[in-house]
Amino acid sequence: MESSSGESESEDDRLISEMESSSGESEDERPIVLTNKTSQKRQRSPTERTATLLDLDVTDCPICFNPLTIPIFQCDNGHIACSTCCQTLSKKCATCSLPTLSRNRAMERVIELLRVPCPNDGCSKIVSCSETSAHVNHCPFTQRTCPFSSCDFTCSFKDL
Repeated sequence: MESSSGESESEDDRLISEMESSSGESEDERPIVLTNKTSQKRQRSPTERTATLLDLDVTDCPICFNPLTIPIFQCDNGHIACSTCCQTLSKKCATCSLPTLSRNRAMERVIELLRVPCPNDGCSKIVSCSETSAHVNHCPFTQRTCPFSSCDFTCSFKDL
């Protein structure tokens, strides 16, 4: 079906046109047709949508300052804590002392999807937050010290 501008009408536009022409209802009585666009969004691959997070500190636990890992807990006021701090503080919020029994699934999803650069100088690898420590342990740019206690030599595996 062609529109007046020569472009093909979308399936939704065609359905609305058919409904308008087949119903004898006035403009105020016509049914409203809503389309679910979220199903199309969920079909996108993660590489199609990107965002820039300027302050990576939001991915750190506000108590121990280590990178957040799943599970992430929160109190009723929304203060978050990593699972280690949650256990250490007997499941009480460090900020307001309310119980930290709820998981913050939204922040967990952010942590799952977030990609960060390797912290080692010279490495250009981009990894997920949850894979960062595993990558750093095997990264050829990670600085290593000599295994002999009397030696102060430090270099990366790449430079050996």
